[in-house]
Amino acid sequence: MNMDKIKFKLYLQNSDSISSKSRSVTSRISKAKKAEELLNIDLDDIVSDKQLIQATLLKLKKICDQNDISRAMLYAMSNAIRQYYTFRTGDRLPKHFTNQLSS
Repeated sequence: MNMDKIKFKLYLQNSDSISSKSRSVTSRISKAKKAEELLNIDLDDIVSDKQLIQATLLKLKKICDQNDISRAMLYAMSNAIRQYYTFRTGDRLPKHFTNQLSS
């Protein structure tokens, strides 16, 4: 699991959408790493394929449901994955990818 933490951190620190920089940035990196660990993946291996990202988000939901991991943690990890996707591709994931997590 070799997510590019240093460049991701810089990307998040420069993001206009994050207000509380140090705490929020650290939290997002932590959640992305937690997702990698739970899923036993490297985010860099999946971010180039939207369908693989979608499957990964659904797998994350299933793992969270099976292990009584809170919805808040699921959403935080999913958000970190989406932001990592945007960081790597410059693109945003379609809304329907994340809407599936609430069902």
